[in-house]
Amino acid sequence: MNKAEVYASLNRGVLNERLFAFSRNLTKNAALISKHGGLARVLNCFTGVHVLIVGAGESLSKCIPVIKKLHTRDDFVLIAVDMAYGALVNNGITPDFAITCETSPRDFFLPFDTSNTRLLAFSCSCSSNIRNWRGSISFYNWLIREEPYESLWKRAGYDLGFVSTGSVVTTQALSIVMALPVLSITLAGNDLGFTDYPYCTGVSWYANIMRTTNRFNPAENAARKTIRLARDYEIKRENRVYFTNNQFLGAKYWIEDLLKVSKKNVYDLSDPGVSGKYINKLTPRQLEKMIIGDRENRKKRRTK
Repeated sequence: MNKAEVYASLNRGVLNERLFAFSRNLTKNAALISKHGGLARVLNCFTGVHVLIVGAGESLSKCIPVIKKLHTRDDFVLIAVDMAYGALVNNGITPDFAITCETSPRDFFLPFDTSNTRLLAFSCSCSSNIRNWRGSISFYNWLIREEPYESLWKRAGYDLGFVSTGSVVTTQALSIVMALPVLSITLAGNDLGFTDYPYCTGVSWYANIMRTTNRFNPAENAARKTIRLARDYEIKRENRVYFTNNQFLGAKYWIEDLLKVSKKNVYDLSDPGVSGKYINKLTPRQLEKMIIGDRENRKKRRTK
């Protein structure tokens, strides 16, 4: 697999398919951007905490019980990608943050009370998705300082802040927290590859496909079709084969390149997720023990 070609293909796809949508969405978002502003006001929320970034991959279902135990702790910050937001809320979990860069209309947030979560939103995200949000919002631009993007950032406002992007929204959440004084960062549901089902039960993707399914076209058929369309590449881990596409493979490469030079404590609960050569693989139980044990150790150090 040629990494440079994967990146180039992703960039061509963005320019060919989304540039007009970016400009249109930015125009519609202008009033909200002026009202809510950028990332500066949220950066202090990530000092001295463990951060969990939750994607919508199938493996998220195994992490839900542990997330329910941890998400109310004051040393734990939960960021949900847009598609995963509903799966968490339906399990009694209110994320501290949600993040979106979706440029097309999606029912990520409409059915839910979002008033207790802050949305981190790409400045050119779909305006109808953002208008469905009832909590606070912080906008950001992408860290691509060349035309035609630069003209968009000038319109949005340079003061929003710039975030590196690795082709999926999970990488943008990772970019935000990597530069901040967090205790650790863990990825969950960031599978970046498919086996039996493409996403965790309860994410918004299932609600959308249920509108078109019936006894002649069950949801399983839609799941298989999604995986079949994503079979651009194969990822092999031990004795298992996963299928992936340009977008997810590009994100995998991007995260691995970032972690090669990072000194942050970064962990992964995802399957297959990022290669174990570049990230510390954990089980949900190991994550729970790590965070609870870290809190106890810090208390002991303070009492000495």
